[in-house]
Amino acid sequence: MPNEPLKVSDPVFDEMAMDIEGMTCASCVARIERKLSKLPGVEQASVNLATEQARVRVKPGTVRPEELIAAVEEAGYGAKFIHAPESQSQERQELLIKGMTCASCVARIERKISGLDGVQSAAVNLASERATVVFDPSLVTPSALVAAVEEAGYEAEPAPEAGVTPQDDRQTRELRTRKRTLFVGIALTIPVVLLAFIPTLQSFPTARTHGWMLAILTLPI
Repeated sequence: MPNEPLKVSDPVFDEMAMDIEGMTCASCVARIERKLSKLPGVEQASVNLATEQARVRVKPGTVRPEELIAAVEEAGYGAKFIHAPESQSQERQELLIKGMTCASCVARIERKISGLDGVQSAAVNLASERATVVFDPSLVTPSALVAAVEEAGYEAEPAPEAGVTPQDDRQTRELRTRKRTLFVGIALTIPVVLLAFIPTLQSFPTARTHGWMLAILTLPI
């Protein structure tokens, strides 16, 4: 039976779960199950129309998560992972993304990231302008995830660590820039004061060039 519960306790198989988008009827369910079941290594595929989820049991090492996503997309539906096989090495990376305006932007970025080898799932949130990516660090790096988003036409950067909000991170960068500007200003002000108020330096290096030197030092300040 296509919708019978998977025997997840069987140690011979790995189970993967996906959210499916675009299903409207039982024929959609059957179409997706047939498409997934044709992949080598897939032991069983069960799609639930009510929860809009698919659970796939596979032989370890025979099929990659991105191949399952591609199979669902070839059937005409959208898909993203809830979780990938526990047997795979996993890391989670949060990305801050700028430039998204609609759901099609979200779909474009998810497809671009999911197409990378080693990416097990990619979920983009338009409201928070964040992407959550689960990946195999032996196959793909965080910098490659950022590059993929940029290739799709958007800006991206790794999200700050837990406990630090994007606003805090921007304020830190702004404060660092202001401190740097202040130190440069002080470094230029000191020689201006010396050249202007110490009599022996009021004609340095020559009386003709003294005013130009003051102007050059003062202008950046």
